[in-house]
Amino acid sequence: MVGDFFQRFVDTILAARLEKLATEQNLYLDRQGLRSAVRGNLKKVRWKDNQGNNHDLDFVLERGGSTEKPGRPVAFLEAAWRRYTKQTRNEVNEIEGALLPLRESHRTCRFCGVIAAGKWSQPGLEQFRSHGIEVLHISYEALIAAFQIKGVNLDYAEKASPAVKRALVKAVEELSAKDMTEVAVALEAAVEEGLKNFLITLEASVTTEIALILIGGVFGRRAEVSTIREAVDWIQAFDAADLSGLEFNNFEVLLRFKDGREIVGRSFPNKESAVQFLEQFMS
Repeated sequence: MVGDFFQRFVDTILAARLEKLATEQNLYLDRQGLRSAVRGNLKKVRWKDNQGNNHDLDFVLERGGSTEKPGRPVAFLEAAWRRYTKQTRNEVNEIEGALLPLRESHRTCRFCGVIAAGKWSQPGLEQFRSHGIEVLHISYEALIAAFQIKGVNLDYAEKASPAVKRALVKAVEELSAKDMTEVAVALEAAVEEGLKNFLITLEASVTTEIALILIGGVFGRRAEVSTIREAVDWIQAFDAADLSGLEFNNFEVLLRFKDGREIVGRSFPNKESAVQFLEQFMS
């Protein structure tokens, strides 16, 4: 029931904040619901990585997207609730198993974020951050305090008796829609500082202007060898002053933004693929 409440919090209060940011920055917020021109009758927000795997998310911010056409993703966001810290690592790995391949597959992505509510181990949260995933942690204590404004204490022991759990279920079921809205507003107030910082980071990531573009045409000679010894010998015998016989290999492109972030250079075998990559970042 708390998980359902948290999902409603995500779909209403958090979604409203993201909609405001999207409107201000001329982005499209894709969220659960019908978008028939793009995904038919599927209501889930689903994106595919470059291995052909589908991943369902809570939100995607797109540049150039609309209800009628998909845009270029600039941010992927996922929300999750946990009651206990056990199995945190599995949950973290599962979420990263969606966000990291999508970020690698869609090079316009500038931000990956997780809204993690409830009890998460500190190493688990740090694992997200170590992989460049921003985290908004809504603590278990904040959730408990929000329900307490309506006299409901959900801080039950893991091994609480069925009678205790039934009493809590009854107490939550008796809360009206207005009560639940007030609980959600109380939770928003409790996490306002963290939420504000999370959204500031998101906004900076998706709106920062490009400061520098590095482009290089790579020419060289390649060697295919089967042992480390042969590879070492080839490198040691290589004469950098001898430019004869060089062939074009690829273009390298690197984008550096004003906030210091980079989209790492990629290898493009021809002009068309390099231009197609760069055109993704045009407004």
